[in-house]
Amino acid sequence: MFKIKGEALQQVVGSLTKGAKRARLGESRVFVSSTSETEVLFYFVGEELQVQKRMECEVVKPFSFTTNVSEIEVKVGALPDDELITIEQEGERLYLKWGRSSKISMETIPETSPAIEIPTPADSVIWTPGKLHILARSLPAFSAVTNSENAKKNPVLRGLYFSKEETGEVIVRATNAARAVTVNAQGIDWFDGFYPSIPTETMLSLAELLPIDVELTVSVNEEHSLLVFTAGNTTAVSRIIVGDFPPIDKSYTLPEESNSTWIVDRTELLNTARRIKRLGGDRPIMVFKKEGSKAMVELQGILIEQIGATIEGDGFEFAIHSDYLELCLSLYRTEEVFLCMKEKNSPITVVCDENKDTKALIAPYVVK
Repeated sequence: MFKIKGEALQQVVGSLTKGAKRARLGESRVFVSSTSETEVLFYFVGEELQVQKRMECEVVKPFSFTTNVSEIEVKVGALPDDELITIEQEGERLYLKWGRSSKISMETIPETSPAIEIPTPADSVIWTPGKLHILARSLPAFSAVTNSENAKKNPVLRGLYFSKEETGEVIVRATNAARAVTVNAQGIDWFDGFYPSIPTETMLSLAELLPIDVELTVSVNEEHSLLVFTAGNTTAVSRIIVGDFPPIDKSYTLPEESNSTWIVDRTELLNTARRIKRLGGDRPIMVFKKEGSKAMVELQGILIEQIGATIEGDGFEFAIHSDYLELCLSLYRTEEVFLCMKEKNSPITVVCDENKDTKALIAPYVVK
């Protein structure tokens, strides 16, 4: 049917299967078919995301087959990467052959492959290389988990919310009501008057599927119901979520507005958060308190630790979940961060001097 170097086949299939898993397909099917004498198309179809990858190779004769994600992932992954692989079909089985008589048998599924329809773009923008991957790596943990109560009440919370401001800045927001993040996304453009949420599973899947080192074209269809992502040999069609995103920006407290500011060593506090996460079980709550001139963090009944911090303004006690703080601290790469509050039991804003484009928010834990 077709011939290709093992390494090239592994790259395409590895990326596609990782993306399919991230997309959480209900039926994990991979469809493969020839489009010409020199091109093979690999794709999967989900409710929210459809993806196709084109691969140049020698097509011996036209073909089309279907298999499942785990089958093609395991079998192709076991191939030698430096051999020319010949893929042949015999009945309902495929054989991946190389050398004189070596081969691996792969099961197929008697299922007709659905057609992927790539919508005609009404408008397009360009993202610089790697920007989607940065967003997908750092922001999805702030959004609501699919099928959680917050996601059911307001589905827009289970994705990253995009908007283009009057200033031309592209702002990306995410929240699950207990934590939130707002990012001024440098290096990307967006569409005027279009405010969708892209599901987090889609963003995670795209980060596996799209090359990190080439420009990404993002297009929207005429109805503003689908987004198309195109980079290299990969095209992905994504559904979006539309709804009212909560006004989280009103809850942030910047250092100049803060009545209590803890200026802390980021790495030291990150290590403390992880230590409390390990010790705290299902209740890893960090209690911040001032004792004289000392800044202390306590896991009640288990740990008390002095941290390097300067406290400006009121030194009132507050408590936060260690997981939430770890997520916020991981957004930055600076020596110091600021924990800012307007008053006791108000949300805690996490910012830093060196990165004005990102701000994070944590709901306080009220210690009983």
